[in-house]
Amino acid sequence: MMPGFQARKSFQLTAVICLWLISPVKADVLLGVNGERLVGTILEETADSVVFQSEIGGRVTVLRSRIRELQRTPATQGAQTNAFQAGQPAASMSGLWQPPGVGKDGFDWLQLKSDEWLKGHLDYVQDKKVQFESDKLENLTLDFKDVRRLYSAKPMFIKFDQLEQVFGTVIVSNDVVEVIGP
Repeated sequence: MMPGFQARKSFQLTAVICLWLISPVKADVLLGVNGERLVGTILEETADSVVFQSEIGGRVTVLRSRIRELQRTPATQGAQTNAFQAGQPAASMSGLWQPPGVGKDGFDWLQLKSDEWLKGHLDYVQDKKVQFESDKLENLTLDFKDVRRLYSAKPMFIKFDQLEQVFGTVIVSNDVVEVIGP
């Protein structure tokens, strides 16, 4: 084998690996008929179901009858989502999409920093932990740092460290807590 051929082959392999490493990651979106939104990767599709991998929910098989829409995100949009996760300000991504049921359907809603939306019932937020129950994912305990926005459906009692207890509907967004009530 000629020495120049081996060096050229090695260079080509290195270039392919570098391009693969720096190429943007693709993110797919699964919108459920109940309004839940999962961000991740479609692993497998059949006529009856979709196998979906999400960071929080893991590997989930969802019946097509439970899916309102599948969005296959182009690589450039996937790169934008990944840039956000790396620390872009929330204002740059916060207004993109919100489930139509937020504030209208009687469920609590939680948006993760991965842009996934969960619909269910908020049990509590305490000691930097969020306890949330979803029909599909059941009981979840999440780190509060992984939550971008939270909307309570019903008024609840809220207590902040040394302040008096208040009662109202809660919206948490960008480290701001808003209590709407008497």
